[in-house]
Amino acid sequence: MPISLISARNRIKQAEAVLAAWLKSSRDDYEATLISAIITLIEDVEESIKEADTKLNSLI
Repeated sequence: MPISLISARNRIKQAEAVLAAWLKSSRDDYEATLISAIITLIEDVEESIKEADTKLNSLI
């Protein structure tokens, strides 16, 4: 089931918070590297969602 852009944005923010907390308590360098890779993958996604939502709202 699709979710709204606002919900997607909020989920990204939540994921970033969880990953940041997980990174702080990582057990070793390998785990920290994997967590950092995920953080890098979702970097700027929140801003892209916000921009898309703004553009869609301007069409309404």
